[in-house]
Amino acid sequence: MRLIMKRIAFSVLTAVSIIAIIAHWRNRLPSPERMTRPPGYEWFTVQRNEYHSRPWLTNLHLVPAFVYAITVPFQFSTTMRAKHLNAHRMIGRFLLATMPIIALTGLIMGWVMPYGGLLETISASILFFLVLAATIKGYSAIRHHDIKNHRAWMIRLFAWCM
Repeated sequence: MRLIMKRIAFSVLTAVSIIAIIAHWRNRLPSPERMTRPPGYEWFTVQRNEYHSRPWLTNLHLVPAFVYAITVPFQFSTTMRAKHLNAHRMIGRFLLATMPIIALTGLIMGWVMPYGGLLETISASILFFLVLAATIKGYSAIRHHDIKNHRAWMIRLFAWCM
C-alpha cells in the first residue's frame, strides 16, 4: 500500500509539473482580471507583462525543466537501473548538467519578475540553494558509492523541482 501511495504522489507531481510547463508555453497564465485580492489588477497586469517581455529567460527555464520532468521518472525506475545502468548514469549526468540552469533561471525570474511578489522572491532564493545543495550532495554521495544517500538526495531534489 505504501509503495502505491509513493507512486501516486510521484505521478501527480510529475503530471502537475508537465501541465504547468505546457500552460506557461501556451500563455494560460492566470488572467489579471481574475486577481481580485490585493495587490490587485494593476499590479498583476504589470507583472504579467514583465513575464511576457522576457521570453528567452522563460524558455531558458522551461525547456530544461520540461526535459527534466519527462525524463526523471525513468531515473527512479528500478527496472531502468537494473537493466540499463549505463543509460541511468548517462541520463543522470545530463540531468545534473541541466540543474544549475533550471535553478539559476528560476532564481533570476524570482528576482527580476516575481509574479507572486516578495514572497516569490524569497521562495525562489531558498529553493535555489536547496536545489543546488541536493544536486551537489546527491552527486557527491554517488561518487562515494553511497547509493542510499544518493537516492535520498535525488528524491529531495525531485520533490523540490516539481
